[in-house]
Amino acid sequence: MTDPSPAQRVRNLCDNIHDALNLAEHPPAPRGGQSGATSGSRPPMPVAILDAKLDLKQKLTSWALMIGEEGGFVIDCDDDTLSIAAWVYTKADWLAQHPALEDFTIEIDDCVKALRRPYASKDERRLVTLFDGAPIYAWPWEQTVRLPDGTVERTHTLREQLKGQTLDKVLAAPNVSAVLREIYDMDVPPDTIRKAGKRGNLAKHADGFRVGDVVERFATRTPRLACAQLSA
Repeated sequence: MTDPSPAQRVRNLCDNIHDALNLAEHPPAPRGGQSGATSGSRPPMPVAILDAKLDLKQKLTSWALMIGEEGGFVIDCDDDTLSIAAWVYTKADWLAQHPALEDFTIEIDDCVKALRRPYASKDERRLVTLFDGAPIYAWPWEQTVRLPDGTVERTHTLREQLKGQTLDKVLAAPNVSAVLREIYDMDVPPDTIRKAGKRGNLAKHADGFRVGDVVERFATRTPRLACAQLSA
């Protein structure tokens, strides 16, 4: 999968704003608890979320003003964050050509993170790269990640690079299964890999199976089909 185009990155970020605000207004129930009070009332929004919402609106408004002024566009949207984000969405092609695109992406993505992280589960995180051997994780809705050396990289780019680094690895079936689950979002049990090798559907090497071969063999399968296809 290729990296999203600059314009699509802007659109994706605007969509993420919508999702983050919706999550802030309708947060998930705490684990082991119930969603909201039985009377229908909701607990007050945490101060950190209120601050994050205000910060997002202020920064998004600033960017909209820049786009309107430098691009000669009329800012014909309401004075609320969702409306402003929808307006910026329509100017994605213009913003994609602007030198400040990366600044926009990093700044607004940080705002989205501030809104979503209080409700995020560690189980949702995905491995995006290794830094000096240490795993670096990001949530699926994060467009950027800050590495330990302070640099900011696009999560999609890092994840695609990580995939490329693993394709030629030859590993035992359990390790291949773990790599597919962690990096490729594919659920292929070790026994399924072994059975494919025994039936001649997958090349077997002395040290195990090549990750790229297993990915290709099961790439068009859904997780459930990947587990069950050999029984058909």
